Amino acid sequence: MCINMHFLFLSTQLRTVLKPRLRTLIIDDQPENSEHLQKLLKAFSQTVHIEGIADTTARARDLITRHKPDLLFLDVELGDGTGFELLEQLPGFNGHTVFVTAYEKYAVRAFRANAIDYLLKPVDPAELSDTIDKVLSRQRHIETNADTKTTYLSAVRFAGRLRSTNDWPKCLMISSHDGMEMVDTTQILFIEADNTYSTLHLKTGKKLTSSRPLLEYEDMLNPVDFFRIHRSYLVHAPAIKKIHSKSSAIELKNGVILPVSRRKMPAFNQFLRGNGGVG
Repeated sequence: MCINMHFLFLSTQLRTVLKPRLRTLIIDDQPENSEHLQKLLKAFSQTVHIEGIADTTARARDLITRHKPDLLFLDVELGDGTGFELLEQLPGFNGHTVFVTAYEKYAVRAFRANAIDYLLKPVDPAELSDTIDKVLSRQRHIETNADTKTTYLSAVRFAGRLRSTNDWPKCLMISSHDGMEMVDTTQILFIEADNTYSTLHLKTGKKLTSSRPLLEYEDMLNPVDFFRIHRSYLVHAPAIKKIHSKSSAIELKNGVILPVSRRKMPAFNQFLRGNGGVG
């Protein structure tokens, strides 16, 4: 039975709130990497303001204490420690953390540290754009729902296992040109991004176009069951038949093959283990 329909309308409110200007710090011990990221972030100058750059955990602690940033781009391996150690030394920091590193092996630990995202060097502009969109969506939700901030932050990838199953929607109300249609989430194979719209692919073979962007579905659906494998695809775990590791792709039970982003693969493997593998 479909329940908790009121939960689905939160994202509609988010779109009505102006994007905040994020106080941002870059923490990286290699100047060329900091400069590269700075250049890429110029494309987001309307919403991102870089307030400082640090190359050690000691300098980073000082900057974070003084500026209280909303957003932290954090390298893992720093000259005097690691990004993980830095966060452990700052239990009061409640901004968004994006780990930026050359190593895939840290992905699972990054998400367990409640990072909002994980970028591989050299940073891809399209992936950075997805990350900024995700941060802005979470930030808007926090600012318009201050009383539920702790609950919302706990809903990041992997932390969703701590949340009651009943808190996640069992169905979606999809608005299309034919009107409104109710969709049971168990019937979804995957959701595909289509510019600012999304297409839901169902077990029946039916496709439904929604006016919601893929990011909103990623936030509203249970992260125990759904995983963003690529900037264009959100997949339902029970729909997965096979993993093609060599080609970084998955095969669904209906025969459809979808690509998996290389930076997502370590966390995706952890996600699959948590779901008992594929079958």
